[in-house]
Amino acid sequence: MFITIDIGGTTTRVASFPRFDGPMDVLDKFPTPDTPKAGMRKITNCLDRHVRWPIKAVVVGIAGVVDAENKKLFSSPNLPTWVGEPLAPYLEDFAELETVYMVNDTDLGGLGEAHEGAGSKKGITAYLTVGTGVGGTRIVDGRIDRSTYGFEPGHQVIDVSDYLAATEASKEGSIRGHLEYYISGRNIEQRTGKSATDIQDEGLWATFENQLVAALNNVIVFWSPDTVVLGGSMIIRNEYISFAYLQK
Repeated sequence: MFITIDIGGTTTRVASFPRFDGPMDVLDKFPTPDTPKAGMRKITNCLDRHVRWPIKAVVVGIAGVVDAENKKLFSSPNLPTWVGEPLAPYLEDFAELETVYMVNDTDLGGLGEAHEGAGSKKGITAYLTVGTGVGGTRIVDGRIDRSTYGFEPGHQVIDVSDYLAATEASKEGSIRGHLEYYISGRNIEQRTGKSATDIQDEGLWATFENQLVAALNNVIVFWSPDTVVLGGSMIIRNEYISFAYLQK
């Protein structure tokens, strides 16, 4: 039995695979708790109820910059209270194994798209996800590309004037001028006071499209991919986005 866990800024999902190449069984989905202890307790309780033993490996995808060696978050604008807490020991003790991997959640999403989704195992896939935050990764020949601190296309500066005009320090993920400031679900909600799913302002979505176009141009010219894949709740369920316009 193989276990995959997706700890996002808003939602946590737990799934299992009876075989390495077998079908996925979604075990549970719940709002991500405020603290790592509460989160890991819900995850292990879920596994205790649903999983057939033995567990051969556990893979954790989490929203933020990951210290893979020590299996903890280095930084995360959407999970600040989880930063610095080693997470693997909870699962290693529970599952009685040392094979626990922890990586950035977007890296896992891009890997999945390259192998089983809209990307390609061979060649270069650029994956950009827009949801609570904005993330992205580069997959080369079916593997996550090397990087020093991970890929952070959500923090590219797309409005230099806004970036230079900011008079006070902002926390990561809410920095004016950065792509994430304009198009992430969390920042749109903070600026408008509404959930992005409830906003019907066509002008706002036209601006969203143009800011996304600027980011996609940068992704293409810097990463030189064969395929660009878009994901995340702000993309998949957004009836106001024209993919023909983005492609043009």
